[in-house]
Amino acid sequence: MSILLRDVTDALTLTNDHTHYFYDRETDELVMLIDQSFSVPDANMRKLARAVKRTPERFAEIPVLSPGEQYQAMQAFISTMEDEKMRNLFFRQTQGPECFRRFFVMVEGFGYTKAWELFQKLIYEGVAREWCRENGINVEEDKE
Repeated sequence: MSILLRDVTDALTLTNDHTHYFYDRETDELVMLIDQSFSVPDANMRKLARAVKRTPERFAEIPVLSPGEQYQAMQAFISTMEDEKMRNLFFRQTQGPECFRRFFVMVEGFGYTKAWELFQKLIYEGVAREWCRENGINVEEDKE
């Protein structure tokens, strides 16, 4: 059993409350399952949903990062900023309600988009590696 690291990290970024990704141990593939209350399922989606329910040992679900985990990643990124004034501004502005919205507006507005994307990629790669290790799945590094 093996999977490309990039495939797992992509699934991590796309997984949410309505879209779930699973590693199918039988086919050695990642499969996507969309919540039936969110979209009209086709025959293949219904078949997959039944298989996941009936044979859960066959599937390993890609985790959804909680808001707390996402917040920790955001704060870790801010702590890497070299400019102390900018770092303090980001820390102040990412407290309380709507902190994610303010963070993303500031990341874009102050030109940190590429740095954030790289940092986030590293976070997701770490989560992906750990998830694969916990589920006994070999990780194949991306060939670029």
